[in-house]
Amino acid sequence: MLDVEPAGSSGVALRVAIANKGDQPHRFALTAPRVGPYRLCAEAEAAWYLFPKRGAAFDNRSCAYRERYCGLFPLQFMDTLAPASGRGLTLRTEDTRCACKQYLLEKSGAEFVLAVDYAEQVLQPGERLEAPRTVLALTRGSWHDGFEAYRTWVGTWYQPLVPRKTWFREIFNFRQRFLHGLDPLANGQQIDLQPAVAEAQREFGGMEYLHLFDWGDCGPHGRIYGRTGDYSPFDYLPGGQPAFRQSIAGVQALGIPVGLYIEGYLLDERGKLGRQFGKQWQLIDRAGQGARWPDSREIYACSFVPPWREVQASTYADKAKELGPDGMYIDEFGFAGANVDCWAQEPGHPSPGYAVAGEQGCTRLIRQRLEAAKPGVAIYTEESPADVASQSQDGSFTYALSTARQTLTRVPLNLARFALPGFKTIEIHHAVISTELGPNDVGCLRTSSK
Repeated sequence: MLDVEPAGSSGVALRVAIANKGDQPHRFALTAPRVGPYRLCAEAEAAWYLFPKRGAAFDNRSCAYRERYCGLFPLQFMDTLAPASGRGLTLRTEDTRCACKQYLLEKSGAEFVLAVDYAEQVLQPGERLEAPRTVLALTRGSWHDGFEAYRTWVGTWYQPLVPRKTWFREIFNFRQRFLHGLDPLANGQQIDLQPAVAEAQREFGGMEYLHLFDWGDCGPHGRIYGRTGDYSPFDYLPGGQPAFRQSIAGVQALGIPVGLYIEGYLLDERGKLGRQFGKQWQLIDRAGQGARWPDSREIYACSFVPPWREVQASTYADKAKELGPDGMYIDEFGFAGANVDCWAQEPGHPSPGYAVAGEQGCTRLIRQRLEAAKPGVAIYTEESPADVASQSQDGSFTYALSTARQTLTRVPLNLARFALPGFKTIEIHHAVISTELGPNDVGCLRTSSK
């Protein structure tokens, strides 16, 4: 079924659906729409495109892009334009339910192709698959037209779960430090965060946020973070929870917010939860194998599993009450790439479980429990998530500008920052992963916020 209706003065809106009217299940793959090849002008060099992936492609050279809707392509529009001719065509999907899809843009010579591909799925007899409303519109040859139309649509539904924090948006000098690794702030006698403040003052003229990375280590049990029902990291810190909270409060008394790192996916098999529930909660990859961090004792937990979500949400809430941080981090969340889709075949579990939806549901629960425990705590993740999913948090790190170095683009842009200006982005320009510190231990982050 295809429905077409006017959309404004220069566009049309498409609604596409397929239904299984047979008596047997069928697997369907839907492309809706596919437009082209088409030309906006005769000269190849005068035909431009804007493809707002992470590290946006703004160029006029030939290309073939296909990106999944997730942290790698967080905005729901694509734009083609011929500025000298005053012509353009923009495509926008209007999806607020996080459908699993890929955006395609190709340019060969002066010809373009635009398409949106939806993930294959099995339709049972009588079931129906409907693609989100999609708008195709002519423009005056400026990418701003498609971008502003997308922003106007976002404004009709976008509402953060809790108000965004002005103080979080005003952080520009962000520092990460370790309690155990590198130049440790904890030793056998005490926890002392003041050297981190002194270093930042000496080397950078100050600090506006202190992010504590490895506070959740539990010695022989690995990175546990005091998850509900598991070992406590306070048993491995001098002075335990009271000393750690006092150290955090000492930094906060200087007007510097403090944030705590917690892993979003990885569960150590050496912990109590890992031993008891690891196999039940483990993310299953496309090959039917349990996913794990390479060469480690940490497995990936599935973001759809209700008991795992409950553990994560209660952990964030408990640690907020116990330590009084200003922000809390969910590591690895935001990307939501195909590598963290879950292919488990279980009742109530979609197969595959689209990671964008899984992370969104988990983050929403964390937000709700955290807000009830300690209102006003900022939530941030490792990459800027898809537009719909970003409503659950305050901001993220992002690799957008560093990714732009590998992108065919005339201007390195993080377009998500301008599309969703209330969402804080902290650019990671360079990261060094230290194998001596363990999985995901980032030894160097050179960051800025602008």
